[in-house]
Amino acid sequence: MNRPLLRLFVGFLVLSAASCTGQPAESGHDSNAAAPEIVEPSPVVDVSAGESPLVAAVRAVSLTDEVLAAGFISRRSLIESFSTDEFGGVLADVTSEQITNLLFELGERDADPTELKSIEQPITAQLVSESPTRAVVEVWSVMVVAAPDVGPGRQVWRTVTIDLELADGHWLVDGWHSVLGPTPSLAAESTISSGQQLVDVLVWSPAVAFETPGGA
Repeated sequence: MNRPLLRLFVGFLVLSAASCTGQPAESGHDSNAAAPEIVEPSPVVDVSAGESPLVAAVRAVSLTDEVLAAGFISRRSLIESFSTDEFGGVLADVTSEQITNLLFELGERDADPTELKSIEQPITAQLVSESPTRAVVEVWSVMVVAAPDVGPGRQVWRTVTIDLELADGHWLVDGWHSVLGPTPSLAAESTISSGQQLVDVLVWSPAVAFETPGGA
């Protein structure tokens, strides 16, 4: 995956969920053009009552790869399942606009969007503030994206600040802003794996089955 493609993923991560205005960016593409076909996964998310805002925020960030892989209808359902009524539609609209642009750009570079594999793994999280009905959580995570036969995969580190609102006993996303970093350096003895080597492990089940951040 070349550097222009990496910039597209970075743009998706930072821009797609950062706006709360509900005004998607101009795509620059013909609205009648067909978007690349992608698989529609199940949009069901188990939002458990009584969980902490930390767990709710970490779960939302870990769903980035599912959001990226989803089709338009299932993507909206997925996003709205963990967001407030007021913010869910905004987040779905802006995210879908950015993903559509990303898929068109991939196609223009002769990369098959259906072969793209990704995962976002939360690393740490902290509760910034909490009231009886509102909370703010910061989540530091790394996303890995790769596709076979298009060069090495890429990693993107970011910090996501999530506003949460308590509704019917569930902490739901009510605001989302992300910035790149902090980003660690690779070890000097590290070797860069091929895209296919990364795809081989990206299809494994995500290791995010914990009850609280840090696996406690």
